Parts: sequence; structure tokens; C-alpha cells
Amino acid sequence: MAWLLPIAGVLALLVFMGWFIRYRRLKRSAQPGATVVLRDVASTKRAAAAKAVVESAKLVEVKKRTNSAPALLRGQVSADTSKKFEAWVADFPPLSPTARLIWGEVHSPNTNPKRLTEILSRDPIMTAKLLRMANSAFAAQQTEVTATERAVLLLGYDCILTLAYHETMGGAKRAQPGGYNETVLLRHNVATGLFAGALCRRMGRPNSAEAVTAGVIHDIGKQVMSYSKPELVCELLDYHTTKLGEPLLRKEERLFGASHAVIGAMLAEEWKLPATLAKAVELHHQPVSSTLADYPANIRELACIVFVANQLTKFVKWPGHDMEIDLPAPGLLASMKLPETYEEILKLVEPEVRILLSAFPT
Repeated sequence: MAWLLPIAGVLALLVFMGWFIRYRRLKRSAQPGATVVLRDVASTKRAAAAKAVVESAKLVEVKKRTNSAPALLRGQVSADTSKKFEAWVADFPPLSPTARLIWGEVHSPNTNPKRLTEILSRDPIMTAKLLRMANSAFAAQQTEVTATERAVLLLGYDCILTLAYHETMGGAKRAQPGGYNETVLLRHNVATGLFAGALCRRMGRPNSAEAVTAGVIHDIGKQVMSYSKPELVCELLDYHTTKLGEPLLRKEERLFGASHAVIGAMLAEEWKLPATLAKAVELHHQPVSSTLADYPANIRELACIVFVANQLTKFVKWPGHDMEIDLPAPGLLASMKLPETYEEILKLVEPEVRILLSAFPT
């Protein structure tokens, strides 16, 4: 039996070495930056459940603001800050003559495609882009779209309004490097305008022009910020300078003195746009609070349409990056005669908007 002792010793050594190697691996995996994978059944089930929740949410980041104080309104901004914004707005490029005529014609109760075609014919560059868009969005047609009036009829007024905005703001280049990505911001605003028009049709609203216009200019204050103070926008977008739990609107107010919504409303007034549009721009983040109840019904409805259109654009990430998404206040979507969730609304309106948006340059 003496010969068994060396064998037992070898086996004991192998078992010890196995446990030692396992211990060293676990110790290395527990170092900073590493992940310890627990093999027990309970942790595996918890991990699977967490993964299912993340996959079903479809949102990278959702930040509720329904319980926070609403953003500052124009009347709450200090006199010094208002003067500063007035200077920024005055320095910002004006609305192009063609865009002003197009917006005026589309908003007219007696508008018609012929008059709109006449306005577009005065701007060869915009006409060329309109025809390119018509052929891009409706590529399935057997014949090429070569007539401006036919392009107007095919694309519709919503698309013409967003094109006018796109061409105007595409020329608003900042004097210094930094600030927002202009292409991304333009595309976000165009998509929001198209979503606003689609929502109007779903709600049975007879005229979508007002909502489309409010949608495409809702974030115009960001472009003023980027044009006048690109270095502050860089700080705004730098998460290292964000306080714990601070929403982007709050950070805007801390750095600039007010949010982009206030600055955008001031620019809308500078451009002599209707007062309802300026107010809708100022209030487009307010439907998450009770502040909106103090305003007339037409302004409330317009601000709510822009609010939902803005969230839908961020939800599908068409601008190409993650943005904060506001959940609607309880009962808001039902009051607008819309489905109860953003996912359900998107099933109804996204295909229409996607076709039109595909025609715009990226």
C-alpha cells in the first residue's frame, strides 16, 4: 500500500494547483475596470431580466422632467440677459426673402400651387433642390419630375416649408469653430417639422402649415447660441461640466441665463413671424409641466404638437446621436387623440415622414 502514498500526494497537489489557479483568475477579474462573472443561477436570471428590460425600452437615455420645475419663460429672464440675447438675435442672419415669401404664401388661407411655383421660380437654386427632392422621394415613378408645379404637388406644403427653412439656416455659418453640429441640428429640425405635419393629419387638424413651421424652428435658439457663443455650446455639451442629475435645459440656463426656447422665440419675433409661432417655440418644452394651462387653446395645441414631434424625432435617433427624451405628462397624448405611447404613434406616422426626410441632403 506504500505505493499509493506518492499517487495520493500527486492528486492532492493537482487539486491544490487547480484551486490556486481559479483563485488567481478571480482575483485578477476583481481588479478595477474588470467584470466578475458570477456563475450562480440567481445572478444569471437577474442578468437576463435586466437585458430584457433594456432591449424592450428602446431608449438609451430617458430623463423625466415631469416632476421638475419648468424651464424659465421670457418674462422670468433678467433684463441684462434679455439685452444680451437681443444683440445675438440682431447679429444672426435674417430669413431669406424666398423663404419669407414661401412661408407667407403657405400660411395664407388662399394659397395655391401656382402662386407657390411662381415664388420658387425666382430662386433657381431652391427650384433645383426641390426637383431633386421630388425625384429622390418618389423614385418609383416611371417618369422624371421636371416641372416645379408638379414637384410642389407631389411633395406637398409640409416639405416646401421645411425646404425653405433648410435653405435659410444652411447658410447661417458660425464665425468661430465649435458649437453644435450644423448638419445634425438642421436634420433634427426638418424631421420635427415633418413629424408635426403628420401629427396634424392624424389629429384631424385642417391646416398643418403652422405646426410644420413651428416644428422646423423649434430649436432655432440653439443655432443662435452656436452662432454667437460656440465656446459656451462646447461647454454645454461636455458631460464633464454637467452637475449630477442636471438636465440639459437646466445647464443651458446656468451657462446662458435662459434656455434655447427663449432665444428662439426672440428670433421668431425678430423675423416678424406670427406671435403664435413665437410662443409655441418658447413653450415647446413646457407640456411636461402644468405651465401650459395658462395659455389660449390654440397656443397650447400648437406647443403640444411640437413637443410630441420633437420627442418622436429624438426617439428614432434620426439626427444620429442620443438626446434627452421627455415623457409626456399624464393624459397629454390622449387629449391630442393620439395613441398612448411614442412607439404606437411612430407606427402611424414614421413611414410617411421617412419618405420625405430621405429626400433631404444628409
